[in-house]
Amino acid sequence: GEGAGEEEGWSALGFQQAYSPHADFRGTGLLSLHCLIHYARHHSGVVASLVDAGRERRLSYPFAAAGINIVNMLVQLLLDTGNDGGGVALTGPKAADVGQDGLRSPLFVILTRLQQEEEAQYAFETLVCHAFVLLEQLWVRHTATYMMFNRVLHGVRECFRLFIAQEWEAPSRSLLPLRDFDISRVTLPPPIGPPPPLSQPPATSPARERVEAVAEGARGGEGTS
Repeated sequence: GEGAGEEEGWSALGFQQAYSPHADFRGTGLLSLHCLIHYARHHSGVVASLVDAGRERRLSYPFAAAGINIVNMLVQLLLDTGNDGGGVALTGPKAADVGQDGLRSPLFVILTRLQQEEEAQYAFETLVCHAFVLLEQLWVRHTATYMMFNRVLHGVRECFRLFIAQEWEAPSRSLLPLRDFDISRVTLPPPIGPPPPLSQPPATSPARERVEAVAEGARGGEGTS
């Protein structure tokens, strides 16, 4: 039918609710849509490869759903007005001032300190772009599968927690440290439930190899096309 093709198109982009993709956005609403569009415009080569690889659900992750989860994770960090930077202890004379008015979070304060105009203007969108690269790097490092997505996303969150603590202690006033972040500092949480069977096919494919190559280019600032 006429709706079948449209449903297939939304699914190919990585929406889980193919008949009503707007339902996927949940609490992040138009912010997630805006960030997905921004990432697609500025890193079109990476996005095309991610969408292609996302069709192999066993080996990859759906692009749109991953982006929505990334935005939700970053919003949680941005709204965290506690004195621990999202789980990492802050140090320094200003650490006690964070969150006293109930409005500021460590990540918010870091974003207000950015010196480069483009970074400051598109601060949140830039965080999303870096989060996608970290997600892909962790995915490759741990030869992850679709069922490991939540564990890998947790690893991305840990990367940001460490970045927040590092930036608070020794400010660079830039988001570039996220681009060069050493993901070996982060370990994934253990799996929940019984271990998978020992005999598993290798988590690689031509589509995933293309994603890895393009993501490596994005880390070097060559991800647009």
